This record gives sequence, structure tokens and C-alpha cells, in this order.
Amino acid sequence: MFFAHMMDKSWDFESSKPTPGAAHDIWGIPRQKDPQGLKQGLKRFKLKGKWLSPEVSKDELDALTCAIIVREDLVGNTIAIGDPDEG
Repeated sequence: MFFAHMMDKSWDFESSKPTPGAAHDIWGIPRQKDPQGLKQGLKRFKLKGKWLSPEVSKDELDALTCAIIVREDLVGNTIAIGDPDEG
């Protein structure tokens, strides 16, 4: 889920682009416009580190969301979205 999958035929590998805004929508949590709400929503993933501190930027929260998406993809908890014919 929340991945746009692309196939590079010249290298014969698949790459993905995590989309944090779509993930936030699907998870039912606020986007980066509401950093405190986003932090509250991300607590469900039981993350370690200092990401709850006030100094953490909106962009860092999106980067954290991307890391969660990749982690979930590695264990098979995602679905691909988008048009596979668009590459």
C-alpha cells in the first residue's frame, strides 16, 4: 500500500516510491499540516527514537513515514497503487 512501483527494464529491478500523504490518508491520521496529530497517529507503529520531540520537522515526519512504508513493504504489508503501465 502507498507505493508507486516502477520497473526499470534496463537494470531488471523494481523500485518503489513511498507516498507519505497517501499513507496518512489510508491510515486515517493527519498529514503534515497537523504535526502533533501526525505524531499521535504514528505512535501506533511503536517507533523508537526522539521523533516525538518538538524539534522534529514536518519533512522529517514524512521521511519517518516513508521508512515505515518501506519496513511494512519488506514484510508484505503493502499494496501497490497507481497504473503499472505508466512505469
